[in-house]
Amino acid sequence: MHIVAHAPRILALVLTAATAVACANTSNGGGTTFVDTNTTDFSTTDTTAGTDSTTGTDSTVADTSGASKTVAELQAMKTACGSPPVAFDNFLNDVMIRDVVVTSPMRISAGYEGVFVQDEGGGENSGIYVMMKGTATALADVNPGDVLTIVGDAKEYYCFTELQADSVVPSGETKEVVAVKVTPAQLDEKASMDLVEPFEGVMVELENVVVADPLATGTDNKPHGAILVGADENSPSVRIASGFGKFYMTEYDKTTKAYSEKYPKGTKIKSIKGVIEYTYGAFQLLPVEDPILE
Repeated sequence: MHIVAHAPRILALVLTAATAVACANTSNGGGTTFVDTNTTDFSTTDTTAGTDSTTGTDSTVADTSGASKTVAELQAMKTACGSPPVAFDNFLNDVMIRDVVVTSPMRISAGYEGVFVQDEGGGENSGIYVMMKGTATALADVNPGDVLTIVGDAKEYYCFTELQADSVVPSGETKEVVAVKVTPAQLDEKASMDLVEPFEGVMVELENVVVADPLATGTDNKPHGAILVGADENSPSVRIASGFGKFYMTEYDKTTKAYSEKYPKGTKIKSIKGVIEYTYGAFQLLPVEDPILE
């Protein structure tokens, strides 16, 4: 995967153990495909689970009947987040996004396969999560950098913008995955939603941060595989969850079900890249690679 930095935003909470989708995943043997196998271990959150009755179908032929939009255009027309937010709020059906670039490995959870994609070149409002219900869907064989044309229904899932795909067609091309550089201040847990929202679904790069909490706890006061980083070790501002069943921010013992530190307090991180997810009222960074340490 080729990732390059771009020009210049995560506020986050972690789910309780009962509602989190695990990041204690194992590879199912398919390259960048990772399967959720333990729903209480890590807090990489599956935002596609729920009571949605619509299903995606595996397809190798693009349906050209829908309106064509860029991801940025979809993000601009998304419905406002209500209070309480609506679980599934379809705001544009049969929409096509053309020549988008895959930015993440695939994850499997709660009967869905999904990847993050963004408009070529990246940038604010360029990213979205795409999922299909079932296994061995058209998303099963895609990899970061692949260029796709996708047709499906755009929706808000508890204020997280998604595209439930009916068809996914690779172009056969690959493109560089562009990461937007962000600062801890832009992704601070206490930052407003308006500040972080433009980076939802987008590939970002966070540089020169320090681990402030190596075993960050959730709303249940228990760790779930995330860490908090900031400008220094006394400034826990950005939550980084374990991502895609491969990039773990903590150690975890499945026998004792105990978490332990992987990156101690004070560890200096030169760079970490990942996509921004909004889940249960909060933003978090899902890493697509291990952090580069100083």
